[in-house]
Amino acid sequence: MGIRNNFCCDCNDLFADVAVGEDVMVQSVGNAVQNGEFLRIDGNVVVLSTNNGNNEVRICCNNIFSVTVDAD
Repeated sequence: MGIRNNFCCDCNDLFADVAVGEDVMVQSVGNAVQNGEFLRIDGNVVVLSTNNGNNEVRICCNNIFSVTVDAD
């Protein structure tokens, strides 16, 4: 999916191939990993649903290194 490089990146670039509702793994530049269901993009922030929809996680796209769709 999206990987930060010379030709990328804003939220729309990183999540271009991700559909709402897909499970994703987001890796930040600090090597932290967050798994969740892709909900939406709010400006320069991506919103994921975690814990079976009980929580929302907001991640600034400037801090995202890569996005991978889970192949389950």
